Amino acid sequence: AWLVVLGLGVSIAVDGFRDSIEAAASRALGVEVHVNGALVFRPTVGPTIVAHDVRVASPAGGEALLRAGRIKLRLAPVALLRGEPRSRRLLIEDASIDLDAGWAVAHGAGPAQADETKAGVVAQQLPAAAELLAGQPELRQLVLRRVVLNDRVELDAVSVDARPGQPLELTIRGRFQQQPYTIELSGGRLVDLLTSSRPWPLRVQMNLADTRLLVSGDLEATRQGLELTFALQPGG
Repeated sequence: AWLVVLGLGVSIAVDGFRDSIEAAASRALGVEVHVNGALVFRPTVGPTIVAHDVRVASPAGGEALLRAGRIKLRLAPVALLRGEPRSRRLLIEDASIDLDAGWAVAHGAGPAQADETKAGVVAQQLPAAAELLAGQPELRQLVLRRVVLNDRVELDAVSVDARPGQPLELTIRGRFQQQPYTIELSGGRLVDLLTSSRPWPLRVQMNLADTRLLVSGDLEATRQGLELTFALQPGG
């Protein structure tokens, strides 16, 4: 019967497990997670859970950190058989993300400052985001499609490869004033960004309107924010 289900690709509604799924997701992220739409389980070779209309609360208690039209979670089969639902690939579609200063300060090392800049906010958010990814040992890839960041920045697609023990790879594709752009980032291991006192290697290549900008250097997180020693190489 199981092989027949696998072959047909049957989807099974699991709305009856909504509370358990929300509780497991909330524990994994450390914030409240609510699924307001349909919940479907696909028992394929790579078992998948699809959730519609998902809300992830902000740790700062303000607006939702994430609103997603659809989230698709591919589970690790061996871990699932052990009763440990762990994700191998996470897809988020039609989403809006609100990165507010309150969340950054809550996770940062220093107190909030009245004149805190956007750069400082991002600097404080990076370790929290890295810690979240590193805390999912089975996660291999995070993909975002059609995402709006802070109601202003539109991203067509974002792909994060975070294989354990391997360098971090990030690719962003979008449009700016009708011009397509691509940002490709490669760095060191996530665990090194969190635990090592040594500088973290970073390489970023940005392409827009036949123009290329390459940034390479070392990144170091401090209490004051991020310190980056880098070299610029324009082209095109």
